[in-house]
Amino acid sequence: MYISDLGIKVYIKKIKFGDLRDETLDFHLGFEAKMLNNYSKILIEMLSGETEDMITTTDDLLNQLQIDPELKAILYECYHAQDKITERD
Repeated sequence: MYISDLGIKVYIKKIKFGDLRDETLDFHLGFEAKMLNNYSKILIEMLSGETEDMITTTDDLLNQLQIDPELKAILYECYHAQDKITERD
């Protein structure tokens, strides 16, 4: 994994992805939301130097990070992706 442009770009190499998925299945949307949530947690831990068990609330930590506002918005949306799926139901 290589992070560039102040964390805006993340390059992941040598990963084989499976077949295209059916976007109409709720399972896939939930799975994608969980992956986005995990992605945000990984980047927040990398940027803050704090592990998940050290973090009181991720939203508070995200607000305190001295990072580009666009990256902060991306991480916020990724972190709350599962909430969007729940609201939709």
